[in-house]
Amino acid sequence: MLLSAVAGCTPLVPFHLAETSQVLSAGEVSVSGAAGAESFVQSKPDFLGGIGLRVRGGVGHRQELGGEVF
Repeated sequence: MLLSAVAGCTPLVPFHLAETSQVLSAGEVSVSGAAGAESFVQSKPDFLGGIGLRVRGGVGHRQELGGEVF
């Protein structure tokens, strides 16, 4: 019962699994995105979905600045 209650709440794939270890050069920009959806029925049909977006930018001297939205 508990497993079916949290099945639709699984997190998105971690972004670090889809990115390389290379640092972006100054002025370079990287955009990563993920989306997922889940549907399950208990007492009534439910539909859950989610999206995630991550943007990184190189600022020079082997450093980056980035942000994430879920």
